[in-house]
Parts: sequence; structure tokens; C-alpha cells
Amino acid sequence: MLHITYVFADTPQELNTSNFFAFTPSRAINRSGKAVCYSIYIGDFGTNTPNANELLEKSDIILVERNYREDVIKQIEYWKAKGKLVLGWFDDGYHLMRNTNSSYPYWIEGRAISYSMDGKIQSETLINPKPLVTFKEALGKFHGYLCPSKYLMNEFKDYGKGYYFPNLFPARNYLSLPPKERNSDVLIGWGGSLSHYQSFEESNIIPALRRVLEKRNNVKLLIAGDHRVYDLIKIPENKKMFQGYVPAEKWPETVNKFDIGLAPLSGMYDRCRSHIKIAEYMMLKIPFIASDNVSYDDLKWVQSGKIVKNTTKNWETALNDMLDNLGKYVTIAYNEPYEYAVKEFDVNNKVDFILNFYREIAKENNIVLEKK
Repeated sequence: MLHITYVFADTPQELNTSNFFAFTPSRAINRSGKAVCYSIYIGDFGTNTPNANELLEKSDIILVERNYREDVIKQIEYWKAKGKLVLGWFDDGYHLMRNTNSSYPYWIEGRAISYSMDGKIQSETLINPKPLVTFKEALGKFHGYLCPSKYLMNEFKDYGKGYYFPNLFPARNYLSLPPKERNSDVLIGWGGSLSHYQSFEESNIIPALRRVLEKRNNVKLLIAGDHRVYDLIKIPENKKMFQGYVPAEKWPETVNKFDIGLAPLSGMYDRCRSHIKIAEYMMLKIPFIASDNVSYDDLKWVQSGKIVKNTTKNWETALNDMLDNLGKYVTIAYNEPYEYAVKEFDVNNKVDFILNFYREIAKENNIVLEKK
């Protein structure tokens, strides 16, 4: 039986991408009984603590998330030399970050900043070599790296061998929600981090939202996540609502409040994103409007959504059409898009796919995983 260790990078305070990388697949695989998975923090991996070493020694496959410092690179090389299949995983275009992104100082400037609870800088350390330098170096050390975006995968093809591996969801967190209560009020919604600041600022969606909400008394906007995105959208306070970050297991409840989901994207950085937002809307049977972006190319067929070019007129036309015909879009969302999402995005349906994916990469590298 395969033994797999996921080396995750998120701290408890920032837990987000590690859910998709490590905790979601490992829980599903362990539930299936088809393999055994462990999870360890990347700091423990880099220093090879006794507990980490014990788990890694037992593992056939090791996957490492994003923070590829020099100590991590040494461990990658060490475990490769011991015959393990060692893979990387990341989901962000770090090289394309803008200075509005909270991770910009770390990746682009090589500054590790510690903040106090009130947001003030407590300490700052300069990192040499810069994280992006060691990140690129590490990609060539792995047997391969995985990305949930084909565009992002190709951005780093000069540094190592990439594989497209889609984000998957624990569908039961979405399917167990009670039926949505619908009334005369319509809630247009979006949720995400500050990394989407440019998505809203440059997609031309904000003037469209302002015009549509101004003319429709029964329509409001809900922004979930970072308050700075909420503040960016200058519409009357009585027409918009805010909800802060919630634990991952509570996130589906937040998205489920939306009657119409938004997915604006803009610029090169956003081309490196996954189709996560549309996939969530499909799972929750929510009609959506999204930017025409390579991230969503595989889901352009979904008729419960509208894909638009980033002009204010296009956004406004799409919003008005969906509001005027919401019942039609909801009916569509309850059928083929929802069924497709459960089949293709539910991690519990994809355990064999995941394990066979790893086996194929091992085979390409002449690594025997399941020794007799």
C-alpha cells in the first residue's frame, strides 16, 4: 500500500491553499483505505525533525508546497536520493504579483515581515537569496511539479517538468447545506483575498455594479474576505454587505448565500489562477458571471453562467440579463452544471485518479513505488 506525505506551507493563521494541496486529498485517500497519507509542516520538513523523518522514511511519495528555501531544497535532494518520488505543488504566479498583494514583499522583495495583531510591523528580515530564486531552483530538483492551472504550469516550464492537477473539493461540505431560502431580495456575491484587488479594479466591473444596484431596490452586494476589496467598491453602504474570513469548513455556507456569483479577473497574474470560483458556484447551484480568462476556458460551456469581456458595458448587460432571467439560470444550475461538478470536482470521487496520477509520474521516472 502506498504511503504519502504532504508537506504543507500554510500556518494556522493563513490556512487556505494547504487545504487544497494537503488536507483535502489526504483525508479522502485515508477514508478510502487505498493508501495512507500523512501531513507535516514545511518547517519540520526543512529541519528534518524526528517526527518528520519518521513519516518521510515510511513514505513512497512526498509532495512539497511552495516555500522552497535552501534547507527545503537540501531535503528534496536527500529524499530523492533515497528513492522517494518527490513532487512540488504551487498555485500562484509569484513572479507576477503586484504590490497590493500581501505576499509581494516576501516573493518579490525578499522581506519576511512579522505583524502585530493591530497590523503594525513587529520585525523584518531580509532573505538572501530571495524566495523566487530558490523557488525556481527547486523546480528543477523535483521529479515534477503540480499546478491547478495550465497557464501557471507553463509559466515555469523552463525550470522543471510541470503537470496540470486540478483543485478538488470535499463535496459533502457543499452538499450537506440546507436548501437556500429564496425571497424577493437578490444577493450578488463574491469572496476572496486581497490578491483579487486588481481583479476588481481593472476588470471594469465596479462601475457596472454601481449602475445596476442603483436602479434595483431589491438587489444588494455581499463581499466576503478582505475588507479592502469591500472598500474599493464605492457604492452606498445600504447596498453592500461585508463578511470577514471564516474557517475553511464554513466557507461553503458563505458562498451559498449568493444568488449570483461573481468571478472577475484581470491581468497576467490572474491568468495563473485555477477555476476554483466557478467550480464552487457549480457545486452550490449558483448562476455566475465571470471574466473571459484562460483560467475558465475549460468551463465556458456551462450555461448557468456568463463569460464576459472586461468592459463595463459587458458586465452591466450580463448582470441585467441574469437578474431579469434569474429563474432560468437557477434551473440550469440545478442540472448539468451541478452534476458535472459533483462528478469532476468531488475529491471523494477522485481517489483512484489521484493515486494513479502519482503512479504515472513515478513510472516516467523509473521509480518503483509499491515494492513486493
